[in-house]
Amino acid sequence: MIGCTDASQDDLDPPKVGVTELDLGAITTDVPFTVAVPKNAIGFHVIVQVDGSVGTEQVGISDVVSPSGEVVVADFYSPGNHVPFATDFGIVAVSIPQTSATAKDPVEAGEWTVTASVGNNAPAHAKAYVRTTEDGQFHGGELDVRIYIPDGLIVATPSAHAITAATAASDPTITAQVDSFYTTLEEVFDLDRGNVEFVALPGEFTEIADLAKRDEALRMTSSPGADPAMHFVLVNTLEYANGNTAWGMTPWNPATAMTTGHPMSGVFVNISLSMSGAADGMTMVHELGHFLGLYHTTEGIRSYHDPLDDTPECQGSDTVCPDGHNIMFVTFYGASGGVGLTASDQQRRVVWGSPLYRAAN
Repeated sequence: MIGCTDASQDDLDPPKVGVTELDLGAITTDVPFTVAVPKNAIGFHVIVQVDGSVGTEQVGISDVVSPSGEVVVADFYSPGNHVPFATDFGIVAVSIPQTSATAKDPVEAGEWTVTASVGNNAPAHAKAYVRTTEDGQFHGGELDVRIYIPDGLIVATPSAHAITAATAASDPTITAQVDSFYTTLEEVFDLDRGNVEFVALPGEFTEIADLAKRDEALRMTSSPGADPAMHFVLVNTLEYANGNTAWGMTPWNPATAMTTGHPMSGVFVNISLSMSGAADGMTMVHELGHFLGLYHTTEGIRSYHDPLDDTPECQGSDTVCPDGHNIMFVTFYGASGGVGLTASDQQRRVVWGSPLYRAAN
């Protein structure tokens, strides 16, 4: 029952240390289902997917209520967010923590209630991934990555040249990019280098100019094995609405951290021939933040800010933004030059609650 935790708490203890997968079974549109979160959980991730999805069905997370009755998602929005949870992908995810309302340390234990809305009452299933530690605190971890290289991708160092997945590991541009990614990841989120794997994509994916091509590329992501990994697709052209270009692009906040082969499986990084590989590596960390549920601290429209109350905000009158060095600032590299990048305590809590990394031994 919502708001009553005592009766269920003994059943949830002791917690299993690590990430536990919970198969929540079939769900019905607009009918609440529950996720049992034990003591010492530092985060959990819920995925709802339409059965047999082709990646275009409507499905969204409409409501999430904590064991004590706190409403943390209502009518597809969480408090402070100006973007709803994803629809039209056939799959949707919600992560706790993602806002200041859920950034408790550890996450509130008990029965969390989640409601999903599925278009046309289509059959769908849900899973949850709960990360727990012995004491409810973060103790480090390693992040594996899968980097997808379209054949003929052009990189800049020492001069413009084409690479493939077979040559990427020894290429100086890609080496600098990966090293920068892990250095920045450790500096701002205290996560260490994991395994790196390069995977080939057809050359047609060097240019992503529309939603259909973006979705097609992400459908080619696949699991590297028993452990999850972050999936990065490197491209030379990355366009979105009205022909505008982006340095990086994530499907949604959050995307689906534990599933592959669909339009919410990874992120894109536009390899810049005018910037260093190190700068691209920092962009990978920024996009990883989005993938795990972080928003821009301040959007280009200065009235929009993230839902975390410990991140500074840039106002329209600011000539130098106080969050310019935050890794999740909308133009963080332009504001900081990649020097002195930071993340707030609550931003780190969002990342640490993810099931995506391997806990430190």
